[in-house]
Amino acid sequence: MLFALSQIGKIRYEASHGGRCSPDVTFQLPGQDLVFFIADIATVSDRGLEDENPVRMLSKFLHEKAKKLDLSGGFDYRVEGAALGEQYGNRKIKLAMPTRKKLRAFFEANITPRLQKIKQSTDDEIDLSITEEPYKIFIRYRRDATTSSGSHLSYTAAYSLTRNPLYTSLKGKTKQLSETGFDGCKGIILCDGSCDLMRTRHTGMMNYTKQDIIHNFLRQNSSISFVLAFWVEQPLTGVFDRPKDRQVLGELFINPIARVPLCNQIARNLTRIPNLLPIPTTEAYSAVLKIEAGMYGVGDSQYGGSEVSYDWGPQTIRISSRALLRLLSDQVSPTQFAKDHWSRPRHTEDHIDNPFQQALALGLAIESITVEHQEDKDDDLLTFKLSGPDVAVKPFRRP
Repeated sequence: MLFALSQIGKIRYEASHGGRCSPDVTFQLPGQDLVFFIADIATVSDRGLEDENPVRMLSKFLHEKAKKLDLSGGFDYRVEGAALGEQYGNRKIKLAMPTRKKLRAFFEANITPRLQKIKQSTDDEIDLSITEEPYKIFIRYRRDATTSSGSHLSYTAAYSLTRNPLYTSLKGKTKQLSETGFDGCKGIILCDGSCDLMRTRHTGMMNYTKQDIIHNFLRQNSSISFVLAFWVEQPLTGVFDRPKDRQVLGELFINPIARVPLCNQIARNLTRIPNLLPIPTTEAYSAVLKIEAGMYGVGDSQYGGSEVSYDWGPQTIRISSRALLRLLSDQVSPTQFAKDHWSRPRHTEDHIDNPFQQALALGLAIESITVEHQEDKDDDLLTFKLSGPDVAVKPFRRP
């Protein structure tokens, strides 16, 4: 955000205005001393709601235990819940399960012993449900299942204009901005840190959208002149369309009752911010899932991807640079490497046999290897160019 704002004006980071707090952004136009606005930047997430309703941990726990116990099959689970709060329109969903801190110990005591007994059972379906108050967790193990499924009430939907992470972030930043000592135009910039409210456009009849929440907030806070909301989205495409790049989307909310209105020229410039940011590699929700699954720690690899061009035999083969490094370092076996890259079912359109084996059978030799650097990616591509047949590669044959 600081980079994007610097493209449309002059900014200072955490500049003092005489108060107890310093804002994240002090915005001016080049060559001018006038401060057009100050702003704080907030990352909004469902972390608090996830801690209270750790249903994803339930799914992860079941699959980890099944793998450890060498259990095939799948699980179907359903977690019930209820809306807390007496007043309609000011409620919050709480699933009937323990909080994150208590969950693992609870499952170890209540589910692990039952999973261990499945090995001795011959039943096709086994009930693992926990229904002692206040918990209502229904789990069924199916021995012949190839997939698992789960369902629960949406605890991230907003059934209240104030009891949600978006409103909580707005109120927290309002307090901080009030302590800066600045009396001019103030704004709040919201960024999606895996919050359903930030990226959901549609709503049911009983819950609220981010637009509802932000408009309601602005009606109650004339000291805030504007709110900027940003999130990452993967555009939908048709079945046969090429995937489109993810993009940053934004929405500007101007407070009609602000004590100090936002300048129209600045407002127009703020709407340009999505076009000033680089293409994101993923959206926050997917990033959180990868972190929880232990898939982050190193940059994204193109392992498993390959491209082969054919004439009468394979001419060029492209694979990931890091994939080859894993093979040469013995981090992955040759058998597994071939399986991950080329062992697709024969009836699929993208099926190919191991092209290096084909090249050897045809007597082709490697002519050159080039490195194709991938800008803004964490992996490069290697292109193997093959030529031949080479008499040194093909075996001699008697006429």
